[in-house]
Amino acid sequence: MLNDVIRRYKDFNPENGEFDLDRGVREYARLLGVNDGQLSQILNDIQRPGLRIVRALATTFPQSADEIAAALSAPSGTPEREAIPA
Repeated sequence: MLNDVIRRYKDFNPENGEFDLDRGVREYARLLGVNDGQLSQILNDIQRPGLRIVRALATTFPQSADEIAAALSAPSGTPEREAIPA
């Protein structure tokens, strides 16, 4: 899910490539150049991210591109099909 990718990169440290930072929502929003209220709703799964936030994440953290692509190509919210008994 795309919200999970955004949530994960909140703690990404580009200096060492590890997820070992403890950024606050405001700091993360400033880093991405987005509204902290909207970002907070995304991080709490209240709102789905828009293109602007996805672009900001990919621009700020190019390392996230593969995870973003995988999240965008995954079926979102589609329940798995149950097997029909023969």
